[in-house]
Amino acid sequence: MILLAQAAAQAAPQAGHLSESDAMLLATIGSAIPIALWLAFFYTRDRYQREPKRLIAFLFFLGAVPVAFVAGIVNLTLFEVGGVLLTSILLAPVAEEILKYLGVRFRARRRPAFNEPIDGMIYGSTVGLGFAFTENVDYLLAGYLGVPMFEDMVLCEPGFECFLELAFVRGTGTALIHALTTGIAGFYLAKRVLADRPRTVEVRGVGLAALLHMTWNVGLHVPAVAAAAAIYAVLSRRALAASPHRLKALDDAHHWIEHFAVGDGLLQPCRGCRHLHHPGQRFCSVCGLQLLEPGVRHSRPCPACAQPQPVSASFCAACGAVLEAQAGVRDPSDTTEFKT
Repeated sequence: MILLAQAAAQAAPQAGHLSESDAMLLATIGSAIPIALWLAFFYTRDRYQREPKRLIAFLFFLGAVPVAFVAGIVNLTLFEVGGVLLTSILLAPVAEEILKYLGVRFRARRRPAFNEPIDGMIYGSTVGLGFAFTENVDYLLAGYLGVPMFEDMVLCEPGFECFLELAFVRGTGTALIHALTTGIAGFYLAKRVLADRPRTVEVRGVGLAALLHMTWNVGLHVPAVAAAAAIYAVLSRRALAASPHRLKALDDAHHWIEHFAVGDGLLQPCRGCRHLHHPGQRFCSVCGLQLLEPGVRHSRPCPACAQPQPVSASFCAACGAVLEAQAGVRDPSDTTEFKT
């Protein structure tokens, strides 16, 4: 960034561009707008318990400043040693994914808020977007002013058209691939931290992220984003399904059904995914769970303390009293009548 700013200061007067400060402001705004939209998107992937905004802000800062700064130094060294082609395709993706992962691991692994698998993915995506923000500022500034990024390679014809082209490509593509790859690595960090898996699971996560990053750097942009997005979607679905907060959400939905009768003509929510159904349907068309039927008692009061208890319970969860089986009361989990 410092070297680029010095080169920009020399290039701006000669080319008749904006001043150094105005060009930097333009590049910052061009990078910040798509990054902010992606950050809002990934932050809302957690359906059950959103992460503290201060933690998210710090992780973004971590990716944008220290991780990006160290990665810049490492990449410059690798360019000197391995050349532009080898470094761009192989060395830089590996180095960047390792550094981004270490940034997530350093700050998030012992945080109390890190209590469900999806958290690791959101933390990773946040650090990745912070890194992409700084990287995009560099590229937009270089493209606008015509400053070579690698040896004598100029990104495009300097000017505002080059700026717009780079802002679109890097805002929609590069920022997304950084968020996806580091988010995928964050899933494996969650397996290491929350499930106490061996350290090899972290290597697999970073290796997969680096492979997807290499695919992007080779020039296969659409396949790289498509593959990363598909993997991210599958892992995030698995992470949400394993969330301890999901059980509470299911209990809340069940509680709503039990205490508010569904009358004729009202839609009935599934107790699992909360998809709405018309009366008379027996199973959820989305997740397959059996629907609780209106007019059928699904709980009963304890004879000792009068607290409502599930019909399948043998003992009261509140006072421990023995619950006797009652005729005419069916456990909603019993699906024997629907078996063929």
